Amino acid sequence: MRRVGEANIAEQLVRKRRWHARIADRDIVELTNLQRQVLFTEDDGEARHPKALAAAERLARINSDVDSRPARCGCDANNIEDLLRVAADRQVDLILDGTDNVENPLPHQRRRREVNVPWIYGGCVGV
Repeated sequence: MRRVGEANIAEQLVRKRRWHARIADRDIVELTNLQRQVLFTEDDGEARHPKALAAAERLARINSDVDSRPARCGCDANNIEDLLRVAADRQVDLILDGTDNVENPLPHQRRRREVNVPWIYGGCVGV
């Protein structure tokens, strides 16, 4: 989760109900991110926490019924199947996409159509 759009959406979803989440992001939190990446704190930035882990921890503090599984990676053709699966026999219910590079089609866009998973785009290409 990298931008204000998907962070706000994720937080609202967590407040609404129990859900299973896979959070994938290969970056770390930096202090310069905080004005637009609302899930993170100054402590996360100063400690340079991995974004996926910091987001999962914050969402769990909002709603302890959330089962979030952070993955410090990007989403690509090599890991899309694992990221779409929350358990051996269960797919995710929703893809919340915070990708900030809209020029390159991501593998989850194609795969999501194949498995009929709703997709919400909340990225930002400029601030």
